[in-house]
Amino acid sequence: MTGTTLILPDAWNSEYNEPYFTLYVFEHGDLFNTKLQFLEKQGNAYRIRLSARIPAGSVYGGETRLDLQTWMERLPDGE
Repeated sequence: MTGTTLILPDAWNSEYNEPYFTLYVFEHGDLFNTKLQFLEKQGNAYRIRLSARIPAGSVYGGETRLDLQTWMERLPDGE
C-alpha cells in the first residue's frame, strides 16, 4: 500500500446515499477534497497523511483545512 493515494473529491456516494468518509472531532462533518496517502510502512504500521476541506458551517464557523499525519497499525482480522 505504500505509495498509494486515495482521492475523494465529494463527501457523499450518491449511489448508496452514504458518506465516503467522516471524521469526528467534537462534532462530525463532511469532508471534501479528501486525500489519503500511505507514505511509509514499518512492520504492520503505516504512516499516513490525511488532508481535506471542511466547509464553513459544517463543524466550524469558517472553512477549515485539515492536514493530519500519523502512524496507524494494521491489526489482525477480528481485533
